[in-house]
Amino acid sequence: MLSLDRPYISSIAKQYVEKHHVRVLENDYICGLLPEMATYVDDNAACQLLLDGELFYCNSENSLEWVYKCLPAGHWLRRAVDIFKNKLVFRETYADIFPAVKFKKMNLHELDELAFEDFGEAFIIKPAVGFLSAGVYRVDDGQDLADVKKIIHTVNARAGNSFSKAVYDSSVFMLESILHGREFAIDAYFNSGGELVIINIFEHLFRDEKDMSDRVYYTSAKMVHEYMAKFSEFLHMINKNLGLKNFPLHAEVRVNDRGDVLPIEINPLRFAGWCMTDVAWHAYRINPYACVNEQLKPDWDKILEEDDGRNHYMSVIASDKIDLINHESEYFSYVDLRKRIEGLHEIRDIDASTNPVAGFMFFSQMPEKRDTVEWLLNTDFSEFIKEKSAEIY
Repeated sequence: MLSLDRPYISSIAKQYVEKHHVRVLENDYICGLLPEMATYVDDNAACQLLLDGELFYCNSENSLEWVYKCLPAGHWLRRAVDIFKNKLVFRETYADIFPAVKFKKMNLHELDELAFEDFGEAFIIKPAVGFLSAGVYRVDDGQDLADVKKIIHTVNARAGNSFSKAVYDSSVFMLESILHGREFAIDAYFNSGGELVIINIFEHLFRDEKDMSDRVYYTSAKMVHEYMAKFSEFLHMINKNLGLKNFPLHAEVRVNDRGDVLPIEINPLRFAGWCMTDVAWHAYRINPYACVNEQLKPDWDKILEEDDGRNHYMSVIASDKIDLINHESEYFSYVDLRKRIEGLHEIRDIDASTNPVAGFMFFSQMPEKRDTVEWLLNTDFSEFIKEKSAEIY
């Protein structure tokens, strides 16, 4: 069973559920977008399916609020969601396995009194319950901390307006050690027999060590081949004492110079947020929604055999400049942006006046071609902010 909810539903997901009459949890948002779909499941029936152990995949963490209402506090699925969704609980649960990761709880009202020396080293501050990079900052010294304190309330208000409290809760923060190394994300699920199936592996690229944005990710068949065994071992270790079945997840990790895999976070019941998991379709013709719903396994041997060596990118269109667009007199030109990206598959535009992003891009290029990636990591997209006129844009 799938749950498709605001703020955004992928076109690939919509086409899949319409074509295959997939069972979908009924809600006002999806009913408004796909009123003719005949396979809606109401709350009572869906809740019973969940209690009976049916796999539940949600495209949006807004669906977690429904999960909390449906399941009793002691249910195994709710316990798993609690462990993974709350970053503080996650750190506490796995502290013995990853003792090198130092962390500390911090209430919002305590933040103003926090001194850099209180943690004793450079750290990351993030909401204990959060989404994307909203409210996430790297603090290297006292000046950084002073700057973070000035802006964190504004960011909290914006994110709080976009997501429910089950998705983003600005009342509790976590301070944690900075994890060094390359950052990766994994989309995977444990099937009905408890077997791990990996759908996506991609690397999160950054402008520099202080960059906390979600600007550019990429995947390649070579990368999947290189890291499949290592990340499978890591996820089995995470699941050792939980025994998860019928459980989708999105894991974010760092791999240090020694090859150790250290967890950043595990996001329950979903893959990469908004529509970013769709890079699997553009890269390998893997439909992530079909895989998880029908318990399919990608044929990675065939994918590797047919690989042409390209990297496959997804990029988030977001910046402070876009946040400050005057929507009465300005607009963002997706037409001009399309002309800028070589190897573009598609741009999915999103209303930036009501959301923290303006869209997502998918494109493919050979690994040695880096100019587009470097530009994306550094641009504020201001060249695409245009004055409105009588012209059609």
